[in-house]
Amino acid sequence: MPIGGSAGQRAWYVLIEQCVDPEAQFKQWTPLDYVWMSRDDVSADERFQSDQETAYADSKWFIPYRADMDPESVDVPAVRRFAYEGRTYDIRSARPDGWKRYIEVVTLSRVG
Repeated sequence: MPIGGSAGQRAWYVLIEQCVDPEAQFKQWTPLDYVWMSRDDVSADERFQSDQETAYADSKWFIPYRADMDPESVDVPAVRRFAYEGRTYDIRSARPDGWKRYIEVVTLSRVG
């Protein structure tokens, strides 16, 4: 995959959500925008905890550069997350390329 994914590889139309109040005990999320992204699944893990099976998946997303997703100006993991097909993806890190063409976002999602 080319760095950042070409426009033709951006096959996922993903909702970016923003946190209403990052300091609140229970976070509320509101829609910010839909964006075409490319995705690379990095790893998955399945564990038993408290007699329940829990699975997690790490994904790396590439989105066109957006100032409201730039970690230089926004605490992205604290105030943004992705939603796609009923699943939420908590953002762990965001890193723009040096030319502000795209932002690489690493997420963790809970499956099930």
